[in-house]
Amino acid sequence: MGDLFEDIRRIAGIDERAKSLKIKPGEKLYTLDGKKGVWRTVGGARIFTPTDGSAPKSGRGSVKPSDVGITGKTDFKRLSKGSSSTISTPSAKLRGTKLRGSSAGFAGINKEKTVAPKTGKVKNVDPTRDSDGDGVTDRSRVGVGASEVPPPPRRLPRLPNLTADERYVEEAFAERFERDPDGVAQEYLDAMAGGLGEAPNVFNTDDAKELSDGYNPKGLSKEKVLEHKSRYNTAVHATGNAIAKRAFVKYLDDVVSKLPEERRSIAVTSGGVAAGKGFAIEKGGLVGEGEKVSDKYGAIWDAAGEQNATENPWLLEEAEKRGIRATFFYVHAEADKTWALPGRGVVDRASKKGRMVDARVFADSYALGPRNFESFRKKNEGRAKFAIIDNTADYDEAKGTGPKEVDEMPKSAFVDAEKVYATATKVIGEREGVPPAIRRGGTLGQRIWGGPKETSEGRTALRRSSLFESKKPKKKGKFDDLDNENIAAVLKNMKAKSKTGKDYDADKLRKSMKVKRLSGTGLKGEMPELNDDGSIKE
Repeated sequence: MGDLFEDIRRIAGIDERAKSLKIKPGEKLYTLDGKKGVWRTVGGARIFTPTDGSAPKSGRGSVKPSDVGITGKTDFKRLSKGSSSTISTPSAKLRGTKLRGSSAGFAGINKEKTVAPKTGKVKNVDPTRDSDGDGVTDRSRVGVGASEVPPPPRRLPRLPNLTADERYVEEAFAERFERDPDGVAQEYLDAMAGGLGEAPNVFNTDDAKELSDGYNPKGLSKEKVLEHKSRYNTAVHATGNAIAKRAFVKYLDDVVSKLPEERRSIAVTSGGVAAGKGFAIEKGGLVGEGEKVSDKYGAIWDAAGEQNATENPWLLEEAEKRGIRATFFYVHAEADKTWALPGRGVVDRASKKGRMVDARVFADSYALGPRNFESFRKKNEGRAKFAIIDNTADYDEAKGTGPKEVDEMPKSAFVDAEKVYATATKVIGEREGVPPAIRRGGTLGQRIWGGPKETSEGRTALRRSSLFESKKPKKKGKFDDLDNENIAAVLKNMKAKSKTGKDYDADKLRKSMKVKRLSGTGLKGEMPELNDDGSIKE
């Protein structure tokens, strides 16, 4: 593909529009490559227009992601026709894009201009929905439907609220698959045979993402490639998931179903993002000494944690209709460690591999994954084999500590999604030295799906974090901050001072704008008994 942002400029017709510009009297002149000219923002790109009328240039470094400003309801189908009217008020540097490492920069993510997909339709997913009542949710925020192997549907889901560069990467990869799904699936299989991934029979969504030129660009430095993977991991997830699933089904037909009976099997690994699934299974004694999971089974579906263990019913069905045995593993780990633990956590892993998972889908994987797996296991224990591995203890071979198989899902596996989300957001925002691309990749979900919500269990984490939009704490003394005891005391005091002896309704009192402060209202009184309507009993 070359440079992604050169392609964005080409699609938007930026170069052609820049040629029509004339140097205006009084504009400040600069020199680039021995030529004088002016710098301007055209279609969101910084363009150098020479005074001699020669072709405009983007200058050293080409167009950076932070310079892309195709905004509003623009779609790339219209942009490809070169219609300048589809570009609305481009901005050279979108607010908050650079994320200089301070938590204050996060407010800008929610304010960035976004671009609609070609059809204008996006997939707004409720990851808690269970339409058939089987105890397993229908799909996750990212990826394709749990039981889908596209096509059908012909069109892959598009995420809401993506910026211009994110939308370009998403559209380019999705359209490539939609034009030739079998061809792209075979390309992935060929890449696996050539060394992509852990083994030629281990399928996972993250490896399939490597086929995306936006996620894994060619011809750039290793550092730049890692930045692309951090920024665009979420944008390419659905297509990567579709490719891996289609290739997996083909592999079941072409290879696994034809293996000798003792090898005609698959293993499915589930767990939260970065739970250490392969490591835990191998070190937990579930395969032979020195043996890998891929050696024991005909094929492995190494499920992305972001899928929340939603794909298990589909996988069991695909195996059964081909006479293939299935074993399902779930690896339990602690979310706070897998997100932030130095050397092992998601944040540090991204520095080495580039791939950065957003905090929102990370939280979903730990809150919904174990629930989905448990419901699936209890319903299908007679149809497949199951194993749960506790991977919370530090691995020490000499001490005999590390991952171990357990009979039931640990109670600590059932966590509150909003609490995990708030804590993860706080950590990535406040940790020093996190590269901007990783910080961005881990928090862009605030723009796509919204920030953490306050729940009874997540309230503490929310109050300690200033990295997302929430209501400002109200000044002490306002009615909305009061508990029932204080409200009752205020009611009692107000009635005592009332000339008419009128009762006051508690709910109406909370909403009242006439009395905003509690000075002189006697808050220390004991809570009186109230009537059903909130008034004080005589």
